Amino acid sequence: MEMADMILVNKADGDLKPAAIRTCADYAGALRLLRKRPQDPDGFPKALTVSAVEEAGLESAWADIQTLIGWRREQGHWDARRAEQAVYWFQAEVREGLLARLRREPVKGAMAALARQVEHGDIAVSAAAEQLLTRYLMLPGVDGASATA
Repeated sequence: MEMADMILVNKADGDLKPAAIRTCADYAGALRLLRKRPQDPDGFPKALTVSAVEEAGLESAWADIQTLIGWRREQGHWDARRAEQAVYWFQAEVREGLLARLRREPVKGAMAALARQVEHGDIAVSAAAEQLLTRYLMLPGVDGASATA
């Protein structure tokens, strides 16, 4: 789970202003209980009140966001996080691509049958996965031996 860099509590106007202030204080207290992250400068993460109706607090919040981004860029955290995200999304694309291929014929039926066996406890999850992957990799052109680069 990701932790927020900043929490903005809206409706800090009119009759709801006291409730927004209390809510913001609760969030700020909760954020103080969390372990400090290396990608956070002093004072972050933080909770602030804003009012969209009165346009109050928005400029300050935006300035804080810009400060946070600038600090992270200077410290190298910005680029490091982008690199981590790129690797994560690459791996997610590979997973989704493999699953999409496994859901197609000719291994689609085997996948469904093995899933039922796993569901009934007839085969271990790891053994079923190994069987399915082996069957898929034995298909012509899948292992790359006959495929062209």
